[in-house]
Amino acid sequence: MEPLAYIDILLRGASLGLFALLLVRLLSKKPVRFLEVSFAALIVTMIAYVIVSAPPSFSEFESAGKFAKYIPVATPFLFWWAGNALFDDDFRPKLWHGLLLVLVVLPVFSVELVAGIEYVRTIAIVGLYGHLIYVALSTSAADLVEERRQFRRWFVVFAVFFGVVIELTEISMADHSLPPSLYPFQATGIFVLVGAFALWSLKMSGPVWQGKPAKSAPSKDSSNRVEALLLEKLLAEMDAGIWREEGLTVGKLAEKLGAREHQVRRAINSGLGYRNFSNFVN
Repeated sequence: MEPLAYIDILLRGASLGLFALLLVRLLSKKPVRFLEVSFAALIVTMIAYVIVSAPPSFSEFESAGKFAKYIPVATPFLFWWAGNALFDDDFRPKLWHGLLLVLVVLPVFSVELVAGIEYVRTIAIVGLYGHLIYVALSTSAADLVEERRQFRRWFVVFAVFFGVVIELTEISMADHSLPPSLYPFQATGIFVLVGAFALWSLKMSGPVWQGKPAKSAPSKDSSNRVEALLLEKLLAEMDAGIWREEGLTVGKLAEKLGAREHQVRRAINSGLGYRNFSNFVN
């Protein structure tokens, strides 16, 4: 086996290890919410993707790939599902989501039966990624979880890159037409993306992954005097009726309070438990 092949299998093994770590962390949370379940399902398809996209010379991957080669087909839909669950705390599965899943999966099994059906899948995938990018950007202003809000800009770049890489790999996967020298670069890209997301998700385990119940008064546990004073001013303004102002935003509220926007977001989120500005105002 050539040195590049060893590098490839090492990187893929490391990626699988990171995926396993994320799965354990997600599913060990109590209670397990839809957010964790959706990301766990996505990770399962990505594990299969790492295996079936490996060079055909790896007999270890070939045998597993016979059973796993169709699993990554659902990855675009699950990526859309998990992304919506991450950015929208009220996002839940709906019956019509099943139709989207069918549009993404069915064409793969019907290419020889229905001419041009692969274009249906392409259009569906482009629509899913486009909608997810729209959700990430359009809901940013009302997001009170500052760490999640900052992550959105990177997520948009990741979504575009992820979509392109997945589709190009699926095109080449049918006959393993990638040159042998490119497989280590593919494995490196996968490992870097998985590693970056793993570091972010572990670092943001508190504010992003754990929902907090809304409270009617500032937290007594707050050790930050500045935040406590800001919360007092904030609640006083709300009692005075500032919430009635049309087009009220976090920025306008921060200006009224004489504070920075990120301070107001963090105060409402950590002090009162709200994760969305619209829910807080309502």
